[in-house]
Amino acid sequence: MLAIGIFCFIFLANAIANAQNTPASCFQSQSMSFDASQLNGTWWEVARNPAPSGNWDCVEVDFIAEPQNNLLIETTYSNTPSYLWVNQTMYTTVNLNNPTGNGFNISYVNGLTNTSYTVYKLLQTDYENYAFICGYTNASDPTTTFGIVLTRQRYPNATVLNHYETMASNNYADFTNGTMSLITQSPTCYAAGAYGLYEYSIVGTLLALMQALMHFAM
Repeated sequence: MLAIGIFCFIFLANAIANAQNTPASCFQSQSMSFDASQLNGTWWEVARNPAPSGNWDCVEVDFIAEPQNNLLIETTYSNTPSYLWVNQTMYTTVNLNNPTGNGFNISYVNGLTNTSYTVYKLLQTDYENYAFICGYTNASDPTTTFGIVLTRQRYPNATVLNHYETMASNNYADFTNGTMSLITQSPTCYAAGAYGLYEYSIVGTLLALMQALMHFAM
């Protein structure tokens, strides 16, 4: 009987240890309480799992703390790989008066349409460097879950990014170490693209001037 008792104890201890070491799914994970004033400002989406459907580049996320404990979220992205500076912004407002560990069920206003409702959970952040977010569109379908790494730094190097992926994947199942899809963050995104447009306009003006001179010469 003693041997059986010891065996059962060891089996139970191993089961508990394995359960503790198993990364939690987004459904199981709790959305953390956070200080909106510290989250405030610009973040960059640098990695996502699984890969986004369609084109999803140059993703900038701005959190803006507003009166009445509201948080405005503006997400700007490019969906045209050939012209990364051509972008669009979708936005939503989240009320933080009654936060729960279940996250926030959010629909963005995107142009003339609204996006499908999606649950987002802020899993972990230090406010100054990184934030881990997971979400899902269907609570009964695990294939709709995703994990996102946001950073304050627009171009984190591979060592830093791998460190964040390791941190997240150790605790959360929707993150993978070293194999998450990288989100394009390029100098040609946003304002940088404007320089390109400016250069193109100069070239266009010169060509028009040359055409005019040739016309008068003829």
